[in-house]
Amino acid sequence: MTSTLDLPGIDLDRRVGVVLNGEAKERPPAYSTSPLTASRLLARLGGMGFRVDLEESGGIWYCTMSLANERVSSGSAGTREHALARAVVHCRRWAAPAAPSANAGATIRPRRFILPPRPSARQTLSCLDCGEYFTAQRNPKVKPLCNTCSWRRLSRERRKPSLSVKAQA
Repeated sequence: MTSTLDLPGIDLDRRVGVVLNGEAKERPPAYSTSPLTASRLLARLGGMGFRVDLEESGGIWYCTMSLANERVSSGSAGTREHALARAVVHCRRWAAPAAPSANAGATIRPRRFILPPRPSARQTLSCLDCGEYFTAQRNPKVKPLCNTCSWRRLSRERRKPSLSVKAQA
């Protein structure tokens, strides 16, 4: 019988959320199934000082997590995302490496790793008719018009008589 933590899905994602954030959300990010979320998780673990090695062999992905050159966790599965999520759940050592200081056993608390925002395709443009500034996704084929001016222009074009009707008459 397989455990629900052995299968990719919401139960495993919820467990990864508990390990990283200390809380279980009703709809956690898809750590075990989404390539984008797994990439963000890799970046977050790197920011926490972990070295994560992923390798694929014979259709099976293997994930190894190391902290200060000491292996602290591993996981394997059929996909990269699933193997990473299993390694995070299996990680039993969230502690700092041994040091001669008094707080050598202090734990590393997983902290939020904030990724830089994605570059936006939206730009601030100036309307050709009225000169007002507005934000829009730039399309080089279209003249930059604000919503009001584009609706006015469209209604004017609809009112123009068709050239084909005049040619037939």
